[in-house]
Amino acid sequence: MKISVENLHFSYPGSSREILKGLSLQCETPGECCVLGVNGAGKSTLLKCMAGQEKPGSGRVLIDGRPIREFSVAEFARRVAYIPQSHNPTFPFSVLDVAVMGRAAYLPRFATPGPRDFEIAREKLEFLKIGYLEKKLYTEISGGERQLVMLAAALTQEPKLLLLDEPTAHLDFGNQHRFLMVLQRLVNEGMGVIMTSHFPDHALYLGGMTAVLKDGVFAFCGPSSEAITTERLTSLYGLPVTVVGIPGSSRRTCVPGEL
Repeated sequence: MKISVENLHFSYPGSSREILKGLSLQCETPGECCVLGVNGAGKSTLLKCMAGQEKPGSGRVLIDGRPIREFSVAEFARRVAYIPQSHNPTFPFSVLDVAVMGRAAYLPRFATPGPRDFEIAREKLEFLKIGYLEKKLYTEISGGERQLVMLAAALTQEPKLLLLDEPTAHLDFGNQHRFLMVLQRLVNEGMGVIMTSHFPDHALYLGGMTAVLKDGVFAFCGPSSEAITTERLTSLYGLPVTVVGIPGSSRRTCVPGEL
């Protein structure tokens, strides 16, 4: 499956500021793309447009050449799952009930999930190693645990592509790494992942593509190994950043300097 962004422009109603200025992007599954940018660069807005949550002023988003506006909600949900940056729970559903909500795209109107739907939801919770949370109330678990439960619900949709807005924002250092390992495993199993991040190290870890969003346009879009450079990150973040190799490893990391 291929998702394409073509000449996308976006401004919020009542604002003269154009947040996205003619963005174009193509991502195929399996594969990963990390969108980097400073606060307010438009990363979340881009994902909302790709998820159909916001309507661009001009340009379009397509799946396999078909505009996403032509898909029904259920059709789209069977292809793409979107996890926003934050989610405020209202009702005290159990973790399992939240995870099984991802099956809505496969159920007739007013139908309730059946045994197979709950089985799939439990499989995804176990895949993320949070099966022990199954009976806990979603409103009573930590922010990091909620993020993992939301990922379980997204996986229960059985989509081909995940759109993730700052998915590691509420995770500690160890769980950030475990989360990225899960994403890499999903890609290896055939899924596509597009995620926003403030951390260029995440893009280096995942590999694949990196799109650097600055002033409403892509300053660079290509292989992460080429996107994450000392010069580009220094320009993007406005402070000295050095990209260095890790001794004894083929991996690199980003080290900020002093202003």
